[in-house]
Amino acid sequence: MNLNKYVLLVFMLTNIFVALLFFHLFSMDIILSVSTIINILFSGYYCVKNSPENHIFKLVLIYLLGFGLFICGRFFSNLFLQSDTFCLEFGFYYCLSDEEKIKSIFLINLALVFFTYGFLNNVKKTSDNNIILDPNTNTLFILSVISPFLGGYSLYSSYLLISKAISEGYMSIFESQDGVYSSSLGLIVFALFVSMMAIQYVYKEKYKFCLIFFRLNVFIYLLIMLSSVLQGSRSGFIAGLFFVTWLYLQNKKIHLKHILFVLSIFLLMFFANDLASLSGARQATSDNDFFLIILEDIFYNQGTTMMVFNMGVLNDSYPILAYLKVLIPGIQIFYSFFYDIYNYNLTFSNNLLYRLSPSTFSQGFGLGWSLLGDFYAFSFGFLPLFLLFNYYWGVVLYKISDRFNHNGFFQGLFICFLTQIFMLNRASISGLWALIIFYTIIYFLISLKSKK
Repeated sequence: MNLNKYVLLVFMLTNIFVALLFFHLFSMDIILSVSTIINILFSGYYCVKNSPENHIFKLVLIYLLGFGLFICGRFFSNLFLQSDTFCLEFGFYYCLSDEEKIKSIFLINLALVFFTYGFLNNVKKTSDNNIILDPNTNTLFILSVISPFLGGYSLYSSYLLISKAISEGYMSIFESQDGVYSSSLGLIVFALFVSMMAIQYVYKEKYKFCLIFFRLNVFIYLLIMLSSVLQGSRSGFIAGLFFVTWLYLQNKKIHLKHILFVLSIFLLMFFANDLASLSGARQATSDNDFFLIILEDIFYNQGTTMMVFNMGVLNDSYPILAYLKVLIPGIQIFYSFFYDIYNYNLTFSNNLLYRLSPSTFSQGFGLGWSLLGDFYAFSFGFLPLFLLFNYYWGVVLYKISDRFNHNGFFQGLFICFLTQIFMLNRASISGLWALIIFYTIIYFLISLKSKK
């Protein structure tokens, strides 16, 4: 692959520079769309082909599916629809100039190229040993017993929000968004719940109680993800479906029943809007042409994240607390003991929307965010650092996938990534980072032996 990866990278770079040249001459958005789609398809093919894991549904594929939908969705819709690919209407209206379009495509494609290079520029681990630390079974059992209650709390919190949305209107669940921050215990509890589910996956073959609790917690997790769509989070619902698909397929040989299962999963995704409409979070699917629904609602609307990234590039001055919250999960809780924290200073996404349209923010709407947005914010507009972040993100995904079969710690870490990675192109990395910290602490906590 050494020669092939360089040929691929040269091809992807040549493709985008030629496209930018033609766009400069003819100013046609379709040129940028086609070139970016070509790059995402080639990146996906070679990353999946060279992924070190044995699973059918690769981790890198799930990430690139999210990238293709949320970052590149509008480019796919642009092939068939006469739409404003580079415009955003969200309490304000803004269209990128030709110069800004060039910068956008340049950044997105270079991010993809460097991610691909980081993923392919690795050597597969050849050891067959699977190192799993012996746990303190008492600690493991106690935490396993507690875990369904954590999941139950998260599910109950979702139920309360849905009930409020149905009785008072969907936007009522965001009515305090423009006020002073109050700590969200639910997010912490959910992170602990998923961390314990990952731990149970590691030990489910060795301890029967871990297998029982893992299956129970997967069921609770799916209910939580299903409830998330009623709160308007379709990406969380789809991430849950992808998680189930991965668990079901893993490294099995493909048979007709597996194909039918995957098709049924994808069919469920198309009904996400209809589920969300029950609480008023979304409008139900209309009777329009099915192909048009896919292009408009799935690719064009979900591809709005590309424009959110662009607006973040154009407005890249953020409060220090937004940076600290990503690096140190939960720091806002301690900070709030001494100072009032307004929600518009808490995250990059909140701050961006508050500056662009304060009235829209106060009504409870949100722009969303992306991993690329985090990388650009932390690079402070310095291109080499932005590209370096993307390169090492590719390295990290390869290492996580490669060490899955060789180390118990990485098996659980893989599960943590699996539950979050699809949504990373629609949200900040802060949720995954907090999950990693919780999981790491719990994993080594249960590895401590009690002194006799």
